[in-house]
Amino acid sequence: MKRQGRVILICIVATAILMNGNTAYASENNVSISPETNEMLKEVVEDCDVEDDYFSHIIDSYVEYGYADTEELNNILVETAESIQKVHNKSQIELENAYNKYADVANLQKDSTTYNILAYNAAVGTFQAGANLIRGRGCSHTAESMEHAIVPYEKIGTSWAPSTLRYSDDSWAQALFTRTGLWSEIERRFQGEVLPSMPPSKIIDGTYAFDSNNSSLDAYLQLHNVNYSVTFMKNPDDPYSYRASMYISDIYDFEWSKYDNVIVDFANNYAKALQDMGAIEPYQIVCSFHM
Repeated sequence: MKRQGRVILICIVATAILMNGNTAYASENNVSISPETNEMLKEVVEDCDVEDDYFSHIIDSYVEYGYADTEELNNILVETAESIQKVHNKSQIELENAYNKYADVANLQKDSTTYNILAYNAAVGTFQAGANLIRGRGCSHTAESMEHAIVPYEKIGTSWAPSTLRYSDDSWAQALFTRTGLWSEIERRFQGEVLPSMPPSKIIDGTYAFDSNNSSLDAYLQLHNVNYSVTFMKNPDDPYSYRASMYISDIYDFEWSKYDNVIVDFANNYAKALQDMGAIEPYQIVCSFHM
């Protein structure tokens, strides 16, 4: 990141270093990942829906910049892992709270007048038509999230749940991090918490609310209060330049009031019918991006 023009320098990390076995990485710089750190990273990748190469990008930046302190690198990775765990755990609490709103549908019986295949097919068909309408308004990711929430008829009332929806270093991840108000939030904290002391690395985390004024319509409808973690790595040859590895987590939890200006009465009719029969469920969305 650079102070000049308040612009964050974009650095593309070219090499991914994969963590396999007990020794994750060793280089000519004589830095390595301890077995304890590596085990923690693998646990976070598995439990927090982090992409396999998330920590590899951080290792790559550390080595490319010529740093060679094994203890320092392990500390950076552990602090990053702890930050992501904190963000993930907060989202898991939010997911549990959202799910509890619809938990009573698990007690419905197959012979219920609400819980039958004809009603299900009618409600899902209309719901998908609504998703297509939203897609036609330029909100393709919101439509994707709506469709991802649908519970198969035979899975209603079971432990089945939608999988985590993930975006990693793609065009949508880039848009969420660099073309919404979240970018201004990260830059504000970078200016206030990183540049004054210019440490070799810095990890921050927090919560940010997307709304209709600070994001695109698609981002606003798909996401709400995102929990985020960012790891900054300084370029020693340019003290105002940092790479950033960024992670956000949110819950898709049917904030239907936000849709009223897109589809009139959509929330109060078709989506409500699906909620009542347990045919849609909340789930987690995670996104990561490296700069």
